[in-house]
Amino acid sequence: MAESTLSINYADIVREVARKVSAGKIYNTGLITAAGTTVTLASGTVPSWVGTTAAGTAGLNSGGTIYSVVSRTNGTTFVLDRSLTTTSTAYVLLQSQETNPDEVFIDIDAIIRDGYKQALFVTGHDPHHEWSFLRKSTTIALTSSDTEVDLADDFGQHLIKVTSIAGESKRNLQIVSPADIDAMRAMENAAASHPRYCSWRPKTWDPTVGQRFELMVYPKEDDSGTVNLNVEYRMLPDKLDPTNLYPIGGGVFDQVVMASCLALAEQRYHKAAGVETGRFEQRLQAAIESDLAGKRARSA
Repeated sequence: MAESTLSINYADIVREVARKVSAGKIYNTGLITAAGTTVTLASGTVPSWVGTTAAGTAGLNSGGTIYSVVSRTNGTTFVLDRSLTTTSTAYVLLQSQETNPDEVFIDIDAIIRDGYKQALFVTGHDPHHEWSFLRKSTTIALTSSDTEVDLADDFGQHLIKVTSIAGESKRNLQIVSPADIDAMRAMENAAASHPRYCSWRPKTWDPTVGQRFELMVYPKEDDSGTVNLNVEYRMLPDKLDPTNLYPIGGGVFDQVVMASCLALAEQRYHKAAGVETGRFEQRLQAAIESDLAGKRARSA
């Protein structure tokens, strides 16, 4: 099923933020293929301003990585400052007058990343609001030897519900603090049983991988087989790019994402909160009210 044509995508946000910060045009028609520094465009025409110093140079975003365009060979080929390997991939070109054209695109891409995150994790109007579309569930296998199991890479540091499933039997685990789990383990006053309590905590931080988290359970599963845990949690989506094209939340919430990005662009480039910041506040509040109304309707 195709996304609605009313939905806003990454290229749309790049275009609007570029206008806000007085950057250049964008182009993203067709697909690119590259093996080395030479890029070939299919089903599109490389704009005349790409790689032409007099008319402005360009930055390229492919797969979330940004490159500088060195030169335009013709209407279907251009050359990058470093190697890229990709086949039939979506992309975005952004015009720039800077000596290093990728720098403007890097700044804009950072605004979009931070604006997306600002829209997703509400801290201003209602610090307790959780967007319904960030709720995700996954199944984790728990064996009799497991006291901790890894949570998903996109775990957003909030457990909603954990259910133990063994055959036809289902049991909700009580979510407590890590300190509570540690205290129970220290007492060891529970007979061999099934997990009744759970919590989450950060694993040892690896700067080459990032922060990951694990689920703690108590007591351990006493069956020799494997029990499945259905874990519902708040997810942390990946950043937007030419491939990860659409914001989570659909064609209503994407207006909030756009407004958030423009508000950040206003604040970072103009050093003040102005019209765009006010528009973001209004759209954020309206989206929260809409999301709450949807939650009430689903629970009725």
